Amino acid sequence: MSREVNTFLTWGAVAGARGLRGELKVRYLSPDGPDLQLSGLAVWFRRPGEEALICHRVKETEPQRQGLILRLEKVETSEDARPLFGCEALVRREDLPPLSGGRPYWFQLEGLQVWDLRHGAIGRLDDLFTTPAHPIYVVNGSYGEVLIPAVGQFIIEIDLEHRRMTVDLPAGLIPEADEI
Repeated sequence: MSREVNTFLTWGAVAGARGLRGELKVRYLSPDGPDLQLSGLAVWFRRPGEEALICHRVKETEPQRQGLILRLEKVETSEDARPLFGCEALVRREDLPPLSGGRPYWFQLEGLQVWDLRHGAIGRLDDLFTTPAHPIYVVNGSYGEVLIPAVGQFIIEIDLEHRRMTVDLPAGLIPEADEI
């Protein structure tokens, strides 16, 4: 199973069908979901708790509010789509095209050690949530939970090879020594 965890990204869950032509409504389970360019890729489906994978090639996608509509090759009717209802949707990480502007996927960032220019090691990048203004990185470590705006102004370097992110945080995001 550990090989599978490193090979696949679980990005969505099939919530049901749209119409009678086998179109699937898929809601995102990963922050990477909206960035994925799936057309032409093989997508794998798995029932939660099961090992077996079913592969289909994506014909077309249509963005929706919390996910997308997925049209698959050889899935032409609602009956063809029914076995996929409730399945997780996965894609092989190696099949993913690079994101625009050289941005990393969230799965590449998760777990990075985060270092601030003034405070040194502040912890591990554990989570990401989105606000109307910008995403926020959640870092847990010796300073407790630190919320870092995911904007270029604060992110100095992301070194995926060494699993490290260097930041330059403004005053107030981390308590100073005399405040602890």
